[in-house]
Amino acid sequence: MHVLGISGLFGTEYDDYPIDVPNAFFHDAAAALVVDGTVVAAVEEERLNREKHTNRFPLRAAAACLEQAGLGLDDLDAVAYFFAEDFTDRELRLECVARPEMPFRGSRDLVRERLEKQLGGSLGSERVHFVQHHLTHAEAAYRDSGLAEALVAVIDGNGECEGVSFFAGRPTGLTRLVSYSRRNSLGHFYTEITRFIGYERFDEYKVMGLAPYGDAERFHGLLSRLCTLREGDYELDVAAVPGLLLDAGLLPRRAGEDFGPVHADLAAAAQRLLEEVVLHLVRYWQHRTGLPALCLAGGVGQNTSLNGRLLREGSFLDVYVHPASHDGGAALGAAYAVDRALRGPVREPVRLPHAYLGPALPDREALTRELGRWHRFVTWREPRDVAAEAARLLADGEVIGWAQGRSEYGPRALGNRSILADPRPEANRDLVNTLIKGREEYRPLAPAVLDTRAADFFDLPATRADHSYMGFVVDVRPDQREVLRAVTHVDGTARVQVVGREQNPLYWRLIESFGELTGVPVLLNTSFNNYAEPMVQDAHDVLRTLLTSGLAYVVLGPYLVAKRDVAPEEVLGLRLALSPYCLVETRHDARGDTCVLRRRSVPHKAHEVGRATAALVRRAAERPGVPVGDLLDGPDDATQTVAELWALWERRLISLTPVP
Repeated sequence: MHVLGISGLFGTEYDDYPIDVPNAFFHDAAAALVVDGTVVAAVEEERLNREKHTNRFPLRAAAACLEQAGLGLDDLDAVAYFFAEDFTDRELRLECVARPEMPFRGSRDLVRERLEKQLGGSLGSERVHFVQHHLTHAEAAYRDSGLAEALVAVIDGNGECEGVSFFAGRPTGLTRLVSYSRRNSLGHFYTEITRFIGYERFDEYKVMGLAPYGDAERFHGLLSRLCTLREGDYELDVAAVPGLLLDAGLLPRRAGEDFGPVHADLAAAAQRLLEEVVLHLVRYWQHRTGLPALCLAGGVGQNTSLNGRLLREGSFLDVYVHPASHDGGAALGAAYAVDRALRGPVREPVRLPHAYLGPALPDREALTRELGRWHRFVTWREPRDVAAEAARLLADGEVIGWAQGRSEYGPRALGNRSILADPRPEANRDLVNTLIKGREEYRPLAPAVLDTRAADFFDLPATRADHSYMGFVVDVRPDQREVLRAVTHVDGTARVQVVGREQNPLYWRLIESFGELTGVPVLLNTSFNNYAEPMVQDAHDVLRTLLTSGLAYVVLGPYLVAKRDVAPEEVLGLRLALSPYCLVETRHDARGDTCVLRRRSVPHKAHEVGRATAALVRRAAERPGVPVGDLLDGPDDATQTVAELWALWERRLISLTPVP
């Protein structure tokens, strides 16, 4: 039985349908392939189309999953979509109401048409299945937990009508216990706080990281006015959040403004209220069902502080958080649900062994060719022991990129697409956050530790949990906090990744080698990307991030790659192209003409450029493959244009590649 799971909306590079909708609408597109009840491949579309949190139909992800298994569209028994059909069609009709020029197209036909056009072959409408959204999350969490019996909590922004759902998971399948209205959504509540603090959608994790700096008492009483807890129930007036805060005299922080105590205090109060409501509900349903374990899924399942609190409660024997608990993971849950519906509950509970389910790096020969294309910008060599060589660089104070094997499924870098550093000097936290990642200094960074030594550095609660996916915040042991200064958060905690040799032998060997040199078998680990893009996927992404960040070295497969010290004018020898889903345009207003490059996705983030650069980008589209230097109008344009090209490349609004 071959089932392909799909999450995302229906827009593509060649067909923006529906038109101009926010990227938060049916977000985190992904595809996952389940063969006879076991996942064999899964990847988020953003890793391949390079658009963060993309909601575009996962054409590349679907093709990558089928390629991994050597299958075509005709080999599929079913395709599973991550929302109910009537709900999806209604949402599309609502977009048609707002845009009379947009024809209505049904979701079933759109799924079929998109896949047939991308993959070839045919897909009969009867092979397209739709699954209720919260059920997709529950299926992924329960099936991959390996637990025979568990209470499954799905907490996110919303499903069709729900904001929170609880299921009973047993070998015969899942039984829905209750669903709470999306009007009371805990995910939407946290998003409202996120916006008030001056962040955007998908930045909720930044608020979670800010919360430990604040005093929850300051605004806890204020926020609690919106919430009522009853036995087995709750109400939360999410719509009233902005007005409540404004009436209390608070002003929303604007992007770019400094953070003050008021922002940290508000984040702390929001985090406390979230935890109070979730614990209230979980305790009730645990008492009602007597189920011995807990599985968490949905976007709020990525709140690792909440997860750590549930772990420390100690009321369950096991707590499991899926590595892809967000909507990207709903593609896998949809595939599991349809597989179970078609075959029945025939699979014994088996824990997901690892999350390395995405496409792999190419072989050594292909990597060598890619490096050869960039020879003016990088040098490379193949050490006898690449893990030991990388460990020596880390022990000497270098920050390195590390890319190996198949990419991770889910939002966490787990040692195959990671930026790594020594976890001991506190300065490394600021170095990685500002110089490499271009983000706020307060943001916590995660430690990765050998499974054989984890208990020496971290206070892991007695409740059983899979810590290999960075799913829980735990306490750093007091005597190790001064040792692990770069990864210990202000409240003495860390979002730890425990690495087993069987899960990732080379990564395990790297940490072991670092431990042999320093006595500390722990590394600082964060995702391999800059602020403008998703995690790197292939060799081109790796080298582009090396060249447009503060990194000096990356380990790419067997190769240690170093960045050359090149003049900015070297970009004149590269060929230029506008990045997918980006536009160059001239805006006319009372101030005159302004040239910008912007993303087609909503919100439209724009970057102003000079007229010469805008004209250059347009000429590059007309003459693809021609070096930048040959497209310039004259030498007078070169200095400003070169600087702007580097800035646009760093923001991923253009691509620059060597001329063959």
